[in-house]
Amino acid sequence: MKLTRSTGYALAGLEYITLKGRYQPVPAKNIAQFYEIPLDYLLKVLQQLARTGILLSIRGPQGGYKLTREAREITLREVVEAVEGDLKVEIGQFSKKVEKGFLLRLRQVYQEATVKAAETLEKISLEELIKGNSDEH
Repeated sequence: MKLTRSTGYALAGLEYITLKGRYQPVPAKNIAQFYEIPLDYLLKVLQQLARTGILLSIRGPQGGYKLTREAREITLREVVEAVEGDLKVEIGQFSKKVEKGFLLRLRQVYQEATVKAAETLEKISLEELIKGNSDEH
């Protein structure tokens, strides 16, 4: 499992929106400026979060992004899957002889690791993740 730049930007954007957007929508340009993220890239990530129901996108001069529910109700797994897709086991193709034996067990191990990763990400809320961050905004 890899934490991609897109997921990192999604989490940074969600942190900013959680801390600054309690009463009004947060413009993407504010997030991009604060974290020094390319605006076009950030917009794509925020739109993914809006499509999956984590964010509400509000158009117009007073528009921006807001959480659709409290940060304590949004799990890290939801965010990762919104950006990266479902967590799943991916093992490359091997020759038929290699596919037999230990590789079958390897697939089982990878499946178990994926399930544990999903369970761990499901236990952590956006609110918990933000509280654990000591950076000031």
